[in-house]
Amino acid sequence: MENSDKAKFAAWLQSQPHEASTAIGTRDALRVLPFATNVKNVDEDTEQFALLILRCILTAGVATQFRTPEVKKAASLAGSATEAIRSTFYAKYDPKRAAVFAARIAAHDKIDSGAVLAEFAVRMPDSEALDAAFLDMGLEPRNLRDAKVTVPNLLKNAIASRMEDTTDLLVLGGSWDFWRRWYEGAMAGQPLDWELQRRVALIPDEDWKLGPERIAELIAEIEARFALEQRIAELEAHLAEVQQARLGIGGNFPPEGIEEAPVFKRGLEVIWEPLLELKTEVEAKQPDPAKIEHSTSKLEAVLAACVDWIGRKADLAVDTSIKYGIPAAAGYFALNPEKLSAVIEAAQLWLKSRL
Repeated sequence: MENSDKAKFAAWLQSQPHEASTAIGTRDALRVLPFATNVKNVDEDTEQFALLILRCILTAGVATQFRTPEVKKAASLAGSATEAIRSTFYAKYDPKRAAVFAARIAAHDKIDSGAVLAEFAVRMPDSEALDAAFLDMGLEPRNLRDAKVTVPNLLKNAIASRMEDTTDLLVLGGSWDFWRRWYEGAMAGQPLDWELQRRVALIPDEDWKLGPERIAELIAEIEARFALEQRIAELEAHLAEVQQARLGIGGNFPPEGIEEAPVFKRGLEVIWEPLLELKTEVEAKQPDPAKIEHSTSKLEAVLAACVDWIGRKADLAVDTSIKYGIPAAAGYFALNPEKLSAVIEAAQLWLKSRL
């Protein structure tokens, strides 16, 4: 790419909506990420460098979806952290300079993204990465976040030649497992849930300085909590549907001849009460592990009672209970345990992540 083309590209980028220019820069950073995550030696320096680049790119992507003050602050902090290590790593890890330039776009409120990309183009051999950015120019801004990130052959070859005799951190598992899933999803046009990414981006700045293991611990808790929120929402929606179906039948109970398990005398309350208790803790700023465990145990007891009760019923009684639509009866939850079991499992995983 000629210098005049670089200047035109920078000018064009500046004319685009903020979210669009940042998204293009972020996608360009993803293309050259292997320069940061493939290392000759796996040590504290190279791991911390890669983590800062990953943080910067993820936060830049989040900034295209959420324009809140807290996200803008996180993006600025991420960009500043990357900028601070730039000179050090140019001297020690020169091939990775491209990743540093690309990641600087995360500090979008302080750094001119157009100028950064133009500078980035000068530093990259044959300007492969900036050429790749042109692939995104025809995309509508609203489509950028879910579009597959294509890598031109010239850049693929450049990466391959640089990556000989290196170790890819993203395939090591452990502390890097989340980042592998995040990168693969972003490149495939199937990004991880943006709310989940937002929460990762908002991890306090001081924690990022403690290295990959500390961040992996925090992300594990974030993911477990997020998953539990989703499972609770699914069960709530399911219970509401079942309750509506029951009301449609027109009766609260089946004929008197069917025995009801004592634990279900209060109908839906036996599920709603511990579920709402658990939901309260999920939404709390400082969740109480003891309350999480207590609510989960109550849900486990309900499910166990369901299974026990259904095992003692004649087929006719079970069929009749389902027919009359008792939503919180043992017959229903014993035969439809998936969503209740999913909440219990997610709660146990979240509790484990907090220990």
